[in-house]
Amino acid sequence: MQSNQNGNGNGKMITNVFLFLIVLFASPVFAEPVTIAWDNVEFNTDGTPATAISYRLYIGCDDGELTYIDVGNVTQYTYDQQNIIQCYQVTAYDTAGKESDYSGAIVRVLGNLSI
Repeated sequence: MQSNQNGNGNGKMITNVFLFLIVLFASPVFAEPVTIAWDNVEFNTDGTPATAISYRLYIGCDDGELTYIDVGNVTQYTYDQQNIIQCYQVTAYDTAGKESDYSGAIVRVLGNLSI
């Protein structure tokens, strides 16, 4: 046990906790780029050739709170992930606005998550 020269030591402990909280909240938000890639859609589900396909990258792990980025006619997109845990899904849509079902979800965890 470490002794403290400042009487009961409570003042020093509170200061250390306060400084830790300042550092914690002043630290930059976790952010790390992630590149999501998918296969190009060449055919509709009925076998006819797909035309003018664009893609949406959906971000979020809760179906009720998904947001999306319209990434256009590309098959990969780099996104700056800012949450420790994030989920990604992609859909394709045509010029008539018909949108496909969601792709399988990708779940990504930043850094080493330990409890």
